[in-house]
Amino acid sequence: MNRPLIKKHDIFIYAASIIIAVSIYLLTGGNVKGTTGQISIDGRIVKTINLSQDAIFLIDENIRFQVENGAIGFIESNCADKVCVNGGMISRQGQIAVCLPNRVSLTIVTEIEFDTIVY
Repeated sequence: MNRPLIKKHDIFIYAASIIIAVSIYLLTGGNVKGTTGQISIDGRIVKTINLSQDAIFLIDENIRFQVENGAIGFIESNCADKVCVNGGMISRQGQIAVCLPNRVSLTIVTEIEFDTIVY
């Protein structure tokens, strides 16, 4: 007996699975741009920066950040290796840039408000 390998309802299940997976990916941050940057020194948040306005910020007299086109990054630091400066700009939710010698970190966050939580 020759039975088809894929039936019509299998195609529907595969298509629905792909649509659900893509929707979850897009809704949970697949390509979400951050709205603010949080600068921490020794684990304490010292400044929250709006990424919608281009600007330059000086932190701790030796570290300079630049906000440009919704992204932020270290542009100057007094550390020896300059890994933080050479790391470039970050803009997506959850991305982190760190200057280890100065114990300074930069985290991109998106403030999402939920109107309902279901358990």
